[in-house]
Amino acid sequence: MATHEEAKSRVEQIFWSHVAAFAIIASGLIVLSFGESTEEMTWIIAAWATAVLIHALLFFSPDSQQQMVKRTHSRMDWRRQNLTSRRSLTR
Repeated sequence: MATHEEAKSRVEQIFWSHVAAFAIIASGLIVLSFGESTEEMTWIIAAWATAVLIHALLFFSPDSQQQMVKRTHSRMDWRRQNLTSRRSLTR
């Protein structure tokens, strides 16, 4: 059974992974298009930045974060139960 702390840690890991992926890929896109400012690139980065901003607003909102942790906790429990039942079926 997953603990509350494991679920909270997973929620934090997902958020910071999203931020890191955005920062790395957006930086790479900007470097690759240096000198060639394309409107498409701007819209892609702006749309993804908006998604990261929404994720951040949800992540830093206590009520929303509590819901994310609760949902993640139940998913972790469900996965562990299914993994355990599959292992017992293969024996």
